[in-house]
Amino acid sequence: MTGEALTNLKRETMSPVSTVSALDDNDKVFTAEQDPRATQLVRVNVSRDPFLAQQRQVEQEIAAEEKRQADLVVGSNGHPADVPLWVQSCGFARYLKGYSKAELLGLSKKPSPEEESDAAIRKILQVVEEMLKETWNWCLDGPDCRLTRPMAVVLSQFWTITNVHSKGFRPGIDRKTLSTYMEYWQRVLVFLWRTEIRGDWPTRRDSDQDDQGVDPLPNSDFFRCTPEQVDHLYACFKAVYDEDDTALREHVFALSLALIRHPLPGYRFESALLSYCATISHRIGTETWQPAGDFNHHLSALIYCAQLWIFRSVCSRIDQIPHLDADEELASLCQKWFRQERSTTFGIILNWRLMLFRVGKQDVVPRFATWSLDNQEVCYKGTNVSMAQVSQLYRQAIRDARQILDRDLLLGADPLVRMSSEHLFESEHRQEVNWWFGKDPRNETLLQGHTEALLNHTLGTPLLRQTYLEPHEGHVRFRSEAIGLYVHAIQQFLQRWFAAFQVSSPPLRAKDILAITWRNTERPRSIYVKHRRVMVYVNHHKSQGHWGHANDNVRFLPVDLGNMLLDFLVFVTPHYSRMIWQVAPGTLLSSSLWVQDGQLWKETWFTRYLRAASVRAEGPPLGLSHWRHISASIIKVKFGEETYVFDVDHEDGDSDDPDRDDGEDEVVATMVRQSNHSVRTHNRAYANSTGLPVANVWDGLVKRAFRASLLWATFFRFGEEESEHVAVGSRRRRESMDDGRGLVKRIARAIPTPRRHWTGPALLREARRLMQNDHLEWRCPEQAQAMCAVAAGAPEVLAVLATGTGKSLLFQLACSLPGAHTTILIVSLVALRLDLLQHCRQMGIHCDEWQPGSRTQAPLVFVSVEHAGHGSFYQYLYELHQARRLDRVVIDECHLVLTAASYRRSMSKLVVLRGIPVPFVYLTATLPVYLQQRLYQHHHLTTVVEIRGPSRRSNLHYRVQRLRRQEGTLLTSAAKNIQRRWTEHYGSRDGPQRCLIFTRSKKDSEEVADLLECDYYHADIGEGAPEAKGEVLSRWMAGGRGPFLVVHVDEPKKVEIGFEG
Repeated sequence: MTGEALTNLKRETMSPVSTVSALDDNDKVFTAEQDPRATQLVRVNVSRDPFLAQQRQVEQEIAAEEKRQADLVVGSNGHPADVPLWVQSCGFARYLKGYSKAELLGLSKKPSPEEESDAAIRKILQVVEEMLKETWNWCLDGPDCRLTRPMAVVLSQFWTITNVHSKGFRPGIDRKTLSTYMEYWQRVLVFLWRTEIRGDWPTRRDSDQDDQGVDPLPNSDFFRCTPEQVDHLYACFKAVYDEDDTALREHVFALSLALIRHPLPGYRFESALLSYCATISHRIGTETWQPAGDFNHHLSALIYCAQLWIFRSVCSRIDQIPHLDADEELASLCQKWFRQERSTTFGIILNWRLMLFRVGKQDVVPRFATWSLDNQEVCYKGTNVSMAQVSQLYRQAIRDARQILDRDLLLGADPLVRMSSEHLFESEHRQEVNWWFGKDPRNETLLQGHTEALLNHTLGTPLLRQTYLEPHEGHVRFRSEAIGLYVHAIQQFLQRWFAAFQVSSPPLRAKDILAITWRNTERPRSIYVKHRRVMVYVNHHKSQGHWGHANDNVRFLPVDLGNMLLDFLVFVTPHYSRMIWQVAPGTLLSSSLWVQDGQLWKETWFTRYLRAASVRAEGPPLGLSHWRHISASIIKVKFGEETYVFDVDHEDGDSDDPDRDDGEDEVVATMVRQSNHSVRTHNRAYANSTGLPVANVWDGLVKRAFRASLLWATFFRFGEEESEHVAVGSRRRRESMDDGRGLVKRIARAIPTPRRHWTGPALLREARRLMQNDHLEWRCPEQAQAMCAVAAGAPEVLAVLATGTGKSLLFQLACSLPGAHTTILIVSLVALRLDLLQHCRQMGIHCDEWQPGSRTQAPLVFVSVEHAGHGSFYQYLYELHQARRLDRVVIDECHLVLTAASYRRSMSKLVVLRGIPVPFVYLTATLPVYLQQRLYQHHHLTTVVEIRGPSRRSNLHYRVQRLRRQEGTLLTSAAKNIQRRWTEHYGSRDGPQRCLIFTRSKKDSEEVADLLECDYYHADIGEGAPEAKGEVLSRWMAGGRGPFLVVHVDEPKKVEIGFEG
């Protein structure tokens, strides 16, 4: 006899849940019995909930990590706008990456007067100030003046090379400016003192070291002084200690000249002076890069002081050698050390300074667009777009985005006070890292509790709590599957919001859009609230590297689009930040809107999302490039036909036409610039336009941008539905949120792809072809009904058919029909999965087993319950669905979702798959009617096509036998009884069929197997060797046909378990 003792692991009945207060290790997220009241949004007091306290702690950790990371120089994360152009050109971002901004700025901080130990450096700084002031006085008109006009021209020769209008060296600056300039040079010496003398070298934070717990070490190679500089630096301090003022002045002067006369044939930051310049490139207080103009001021100060030191050097040489030609001496020194074409310290500084003034222009090429006779439809490269379709695209994208926001992201939270740009305040001048309008104290009353709004709503709603939270190691956390669904919903919202944003005003390029941030980073944010609307400010242009400066681009969003973004930022971002912190502690929420899996969206995705949105709006597929050209043509035809527009690229582009309306022309020019190209480029490169002169639009940019945005929105009637939406009030919002169930309810609203209509006779012909049996008939009417429902793509099918009535054919035939794609089959039992795989392959069906990382598109894909709960499997399903390659998901033996949930947690996770909007098919032979409603509740089944056949089978016989005590223990008696019955039927141990024995514990299964000399099987088999389970099942399956005898030793814990065998 071949047989196997298979064990039923411990099964516990799950108790009903009527209220929710807190989750612990014994609470179940998905209960076996659901209180009817749990389907409603029940509000409970959560002020003392431990999970709320835990999440507040998470908020504190996030704030601390934000503060720590804000202090580190981040540099570029892959987008050109991350670092200002001048910083990239100077090389500061790469040089300083990983250093603390506070530490860098502290290197040049002047010592406190109270510290006696710092008296020496204070004395040196005093001498520096005295000597520079003395030299400055030599440059002023009067009896002590030693500076001639030719010498002033020579000192500023580096500038006159590029600008004939230069006035030369400017000695006549005011004393306040002189004091500021001298302070910067003093800070250079403080920088040298803190590093070379005190050894306070900056510490670079290396991510690899941090991950390994290694403390970073100070970098003594941050720069390298020349031997001459080191000698004079130490000589200065020796002179202070010796109280030798004459020697001190000599060495301070020599040290300053040594800093200037530093050749740099290679790495620029070997220079202490250039390293110092890098350390002051950040602004104190805001941790952001300094504006180019402010940093230029620092360079101007150093240049001015260097000019004074060089001039003093010449004066000193003249005092020593009276007959020396001062002009030649000065020209020689400047030519060698103070020219931008020289590889010296100030040669590089002068290049940095002059670099900021370079401007370039871009080449343009012609483009063509044609209009219909009524000027209502434009055609560009074969894409025809009517004005009505643009309006429809916006409205459809708004509706889709609003539905996802209300239903999936705000979780149906009706009590939330929705945001309105009319009631929010903004502090545009605040440039601290991580600042946004949500931190403005004037908004405190309106935004009170916004960071915990969705958290409180989740905790206070039993259904949401069960769906989103789970016990874990004595605490409560977000379910990983729920996080995955929430992140997916965020991406879906942003895709649709972007489509509405892109048509709400003249469009931006993809790289420009990627520059949008909702809070300050090391550069100012992009989202503001101004003039009672949401304003988007983009400071990036594709040609900024060529021009030498970025491009200011301002637009105002329609009210409905802007308020939707405010709701997202105020309520969703704090909730989402907790989730990503749980997934990866230490990970902060990105300041960019367009982030997926920690990375910025790819530029090509924007075109994909805009096309998808235009198709959903029943319009032509509209790519990003096409829409930019079409919008340019719309501006010319609809807004600029009868106006002259003046080119900002022409310095003298004023028109002589007295009839020109300046106000209208400026607004139209601003509308052009909102596409982030110049009007000159607009006329020459877009929409087959002629090169008309264009006016400067920089003055009053924001006001004109407001008028331009309003003009565009009014033309397309954007935002008109907003008033209707508000008027309807919460009724419409509740309808869009599916009675407040949010994402939980959405999974029951799968919209199937239209399919071919299959009749019963047609399906029977296909079944005969598959089975290669021309006389095949349906085994029962219920099988035919179920097959028709599955083939028709019914969203939800439940087939309760007795064993042997052809349930397997429902997915075998479905995946073999002409035009079929992929059917996913989730099988709970390993033995059944192996048996079905073997049988399907024998039938000629191409099938595969899914493993993590697999991307198979086989017609039939088998997956275990444990793998089905894996996050990567959900991503795999989603990708199949997006590619329209997923036909259905079939859950075999679906009764185990309820009966096995207590000991197989992965059963509870299957509900997450309902978030993919495809048909679901549930198959079982054992689902009592009283469990049916519980299955509907657990998997949110609302439109089920139910097919239930008779459970009685004539070829099955049930028997309950009471064993006598004198025959030994229960297990011994059972083993003898099984051997006797098998021998009576087959006459020997070797028979053509198999035997399956269920016990109540693992130990019992091993003991019975030992008595029968057969294999046993339970969860602990093959620990450390997973292939052992497969070997046991393979031996059992090779023993013959299906089980002849199924035995339960001792009564099952539930009646239905006895039928499962």
